[in-house]
Parts: sequence; C-alpha cells; structure tokens
Amino acid sequence: MSWILYTFFAVNFFSVANIFDKYFVSKKYKSIYSFAVILNIFYLVFFIIMGFFIRKTFVLNAGLFWTVMASLSYYAMWIFWWKGLATGEVSRVIAIFFTSPIFNALMAVIFLKESLSVLKWLAIFLIVIGAILSSWEGKKSKKGFNIAYVFALISAVFASAGNVLSKQAMVYWPALTVQVVGYSVALPLYLLLLLNKQVLEETKKTFTNIRLSSFIFFRSFIGFLANCSFTLSLGVGPASLVVALNGAQPMVILIYSTLITLFYPRFLKEDISKKALFLKTFAIVLIIIGAIIISK
Repeated sequence: MSWILYTFFAVNFFSVANIFDKYFVSKKYKSIYSFAVILNIFYLVFFIIMGFFIRKTFVLNAGLFWTVMASLSYYAMWIFWWKGLATGEVSRVIAIFFTSPIFNALMAVIFLKESLSVLKWLAIFLIVIGAILSSWEGKKSKKGFNIAYVFALISAVFASAGNVLSKQAMVYWPALTVQVVGYSVALPLYLLLLLNKQVLEETKKTFTNIRLSSFIFFRSFIGFLANCSFTLSLGVGPASLVVALNGAQPMVILIYSTLITLFYPRFLKEDISKKALFLKTFAIVLIIIGAIIISK
C-alpha cells in the first residue's frame, strides 16, 4: 500500500481521535492523566495481538535504543497534547501542534549541520504567523491568549524529536515492531500515574461504567489504527513528505469540529463565528503552505 494512502488514513483517524480526546479531557475527567492511563490500558489489547504476529521481527540491536528514545519523546508529546486539549479549542490546538516542521528543520540545522534557504526561512515565518493567529482567542480570555497553546507548542517539539528518532529506529526494525516496542516502553510510565489518588479513583470509576469504558475502548481502537497508519507511512515513505502531508490534519479537524458544533453542540462546542472561522482557516492555510515548503 502507498505511503500516501497510509497518511490519508492516519490524518482522518487522528482527526476523529483528537475530537474524542477533547470531549473526554474537558468534560469527563478532572485529570488528563486519568484519561491517559485508561486509554493506554485499552491499547494493551491491540498491541498484544499485534505483538504476537510480529514477534519474530524483534532482534536485539541498536533499534532498541532509538525506539526507547522515540517512545519517551512521544510520551511527553501526548501528555502536553492532552494538557492543551483540556482548555483549548481542538481546532486551534491542532494548528499549533502542526508547527512541528519548524522544529524538524531546526534540528536538521543544529544536529545535521544543514542550511536553510531563503524560501525555507520564509516558510518558517508563515508557520509562525499561522501559529500566532491560531492561538489568539480575542475576547474569549482576559489577555486574548490561552496557556493551552503553549502546551501544544511543547507537544510539537517532542513530536518532531519522536519522528526523527522513530525513523532512525526503522533502519534496524520494521515500522510495526518499533510501534509495539515503543508502546511497551511507554506503558509503565502511564501506569505510574496511578500513584496519584485522583487518577486511581477516576480510573476505577471508569471501569465500573460500561458505557463510558466502551466509548473509550472505541476511541482506543481509532487511535490504534491512526498510530499504525502513521508509523507505516513513516516507515515506507520520506519522513519529510509524510509529515508535510499529515499537515492537512488541522484543516480536516476544523471541518469536523465545525460540523459537530453545528449539529452536536453538547459533544463539542467551539467558536464558529464568521470572524473566528476566517482566522482559523487563514492560519491553517499559512501553516500548511509553510509545512509543504519547508519539507521539500
């Protein structure tokens, strides 16, 4: 299957999963760590099945080191991502998150001694402007700014590092092997969050609520498909182009979140005034154009 098709699936699966995440962390849980623990416990079912089928591909080599480092980066990415979603609009948070091509480019300059052309510096400028416009909520907050978007920016930094490290791990292991081992590394870190009393209590309540736990299990399945699709696309396609094409996700989420706000406001309610939609769309277009230029 083409890496473009894998990326297409990843974009749509991630978009749906992110909207679910916004609902859970803002309306169902007092602590985002509770949701993180529960979601990853459900992931265990899928990764055990996958691990059984790809078990023979695991060979002890340098791939383990790079996978561990990537897993730690992605762990930090998800924690800051959910922190951002808890108080920020999903359509804005995702736009900030997709400033990650900037950090990919800067890492290449710092660690690989690459140089950036004038056109790529222009692309960085477009992404920065888009990020600023995405994070500005106007009268919605006292200062017109929400700390959630700082969390989204930090999440983007860790995502960039995770993508680079995962690509290096795939020199030694197949993409799905990296995915399974990476999850195995991160799971204990999520389970350690149960040491928090509030997290433990919310986790217990969720597993006694069949409707809620079924809902999150469905979300975990969507997220599993998204992660696998993205990992496969990263494994068989050029990392820069995969990241660039994946940059369409903010626009997809903007469409989904607008439709849900219109028809199911109890599930998700965002600012969909004409001014807000114009600014969001304009910001996302700047970020996408910048991401495409900088990834070439």
